[in-house]
Amino acid sequence: LSAQVNQVASSEASLNTLITSASLPQFSASLSAQLGNASLTVDNMGNATISGQLNVLGRTSLTDLTVTGKITNGLLTVDGLNGTIDSLGQPLKLQSLASAGIDIEGGAITIDTNGNMIVNASVTAQKFNVDTTNPANASIGQVTIPAGKTEETVTTSSLSPNSQIFIEPLDTPVTTAVSKIGNGKFIIKIISPQTKDITLSWWIIN
Repeated sequence: LSAQVNQVASSEASLNTLITSASLPQFSASLSAQLGNASLTVDNMGNATISGQLNVLGRTSLTDLTVTGKITNGLLTVDGLNGTIDSLGQPLKLQSLASAGIDIEGGAITIDTNGNMIVNASVTAQKFNVDTTNPANASIGQVTIPAGKTEETVTTSSLSPNSQIFIEPLDTPVTTAVSKIGNGKFIIKIISPQTKDITLSWWIIN
């Protein structure tokens, strides 16, 4: 083992001497060395070129890095020529620690650490699905006004002073009105009592 270590050290020293030496006239413009099946060329500006595969089995520190092909890091692949980032085998995670938000297209789209998204442009979608699993903070739902009554109160934390509330009666056409009463509550009213229960859908914007 000692002999192998000495041999490696001797080879490294010879290579360093070859690269740094200024007494070799044949390398006045550039220096070159043959490393196995790869070649190393160093020009007079100190720029090194390696033809072949370079494996670094330790920590590498770089100031600037230019890659003309793909970068593969674990399950993540970055293709600079096609402008793609792909994660293999699992979803691509952005800001998984939620330590800061995400800014896209110079602020056109922003997402904060709570997942709230602001889009400063038009949004086009085939369908919007609203989560109604928790009625306490739902922004859409239904309410039933019993027969003989003209109003019913709805409670949801989604209501804000700037909210707009839209009401749609189901099956029975009636005139409706809505009143905000604060503390996440609003009242849906109909113009006159009905002889049977009436169901109305409501939807809160903002």
